[in-house]
Parts: sequence; C-alpha cells; structure tokens
Amino acid sequence: MRIKQLRTASGLSQAKCAARADLDPSTWNRIEQGQGNPSLSTLVSIADALGCEVPDLFDKEAATVAA
Repeated sequence: MRIKQLRTASGLSQAKCAARADLDPSTWNRIEQGQGNPSLSTLVSIADALGCEVPDLFDKEAATVAA
C-alpha cells in the first residue's frame, strides 16, 4: 500500500492522520507498515484522512501483477 507515501507527500504526521481517521496512532502505524488487515471502512477512513480515494492507497503495479 502507498499510505506512507501519500501521508509524507501531504506533509502530515502519523498522529495527525490517525486523528483525522479516528484511529489509534499505533493502529495507523501498523497499517502503514503493512502489518494488519484493515477493513473496508478503515480504508475509507484512511483515504478520507489523506484526501484521496481508496484505490489511490494501493500500488497500481502490484494490482496489475496480481490480476
């Protein structure tokens, strides 16, 4: 996933994004590090916090390879 890339490009901290997404900062950190399996509703909250759409959270190259 591209969560860290999108967050740093926006100049936001993990804590700020977690607060915007109504997530615990440790949960945000685990998801950003690829350690977890977020639900669709969590992905929607993350995308909203980053000002993007859910598909933007994923690497397009990885999705192409997987298909």
